[in-house]
Amino acid sequence: MLSWGTDVGAIANLCDSLPKTEIRYLPNLHAKVYIVDEKYAVVTSANLTDAGLYRNHEYGMYINESELVKQITIDIMQYASFGTYLRLSQLRHFEHIINELKELKVNSEKQLKTNLRKEFDKKMQVINNDLLHVRAQSLSQHAAFASTILFLLRQGPKNTQALYTAVQSIHPDICDDSIKLVIKGEMWNQAKWHHQVRQSQYSLKRQGRIRNEGKKGGKWYFVY
Repeated sequence: MLSWGTDVGAIANLCDSLPKTEIRYLPNLHAKVYIVDEKYAVVTSANLTDAGLYRNHEYGMYINESELVKQITIDIMQYASFGTYLRLSQLRHFEHIINELKELKVNSEKQLKTNLRKEFDKKMQVINNDLLHVRAQSLSQHAAFASTILFLLRQGPKNTQALYTAVQSIHPDICDDSIKLVIKGEMWNQAKWHHQVRQSQYSLKRQGRIRNEGKKGGKWYFVY
């Protein structure tokens, strides 16, 4: 947001103009998919910006095959469901902080005074904490990991290590390798989130929704 990669003010204005707009926050999602009435879809490299639409050299596909468009709709809506819903008031809150940060950044680069740098870092910490708080408000880690595992296994069988890599790429903010698993006061050499993904795997297995080959390092399969 600070580097204008995401114009949070423009997104908030969109929500103001189109009240039924729903914004979801999900780190690392880079796909650009535009769907109209489940009849037409464009899957492209182009952002919905002036540069993306009018200036850059972009590449994409226009699709009007109804069954394929329906599948694209299901796929992208499933992926979006992993994200956290952002209210307009939250977007305006981030817009306000980003505007303050930009002003502080300009001043700190000009003056490089210690007090300005401290204030800038403090504001940066506020917005990082706020983003994590928004994620945590409506996010159960078990539910997030379970739904993500199902999503990934629908695409094809994967072993646990491949699932770790894919889950972390979707949820980098809650898959922190530096937070180690602690059992009865003893720290293990395993990231805590790895343990939580494994718990979600075995919970889904008990429900009969996924199965594995029953051998170490074996692949997991989607059932339903």
